[in-house]
Amino acid sequence: METRMAEQGQPRGELLELYKLALDDYRFQVQLNWGRSQYFLVLNLTVVSIATGIVQFAGGKFAVLVAGIYVVGFLFCIFSIVALRAQRKFYLSAREQKKRFENELGLGEQSITPVERSDKTIQRLTTFKAFLNIMFVVLAGLNLFCAIFVVVQSY
Repeated sequence: METRMAEQGQPRGELLELYKLALDDYRFQVQLNWGRSQYFLVLNLTVVSIATGIVQFAGGKFAVLVAGIYVVGFLFCIFSIVALRAQRKFYLSAREQKKRFENELGLGEQSITPVERSDKTIQRLTTFKAFLNIMFVVLAGLNLFCAIFVVVQSY
């Protein structure tokens, strides 16, 4: 174990161990975000599919039930957006912690670096986060439209 001290007086070996833990936490947050994103997309698409299937096979007989399912789908979309935004805070915290250890260790170019954020609107719209938000907003709009459409068509 190397006894050279880092900037803040901690042994380099101890900082490396802490960096490994921070890196594990960062990777965990990335995987958790991806897993939740998949789960929420599948859940929301399933709700739309179930409601659409009932409309197709039952016609207007269950309009109130189908409209209710679409409203539940709308609420799931809103919940998904809120939950993913909350989870992103944990990811950003893990990323900052990892970055802090990389700076203390002086890793520079050898550090693991995520894609940098951009101030350009077009580049921000092409991120995975933006894609998920757009998908959930579109699904929420679709659910709301379908709920209204089913109710209007039944009367």
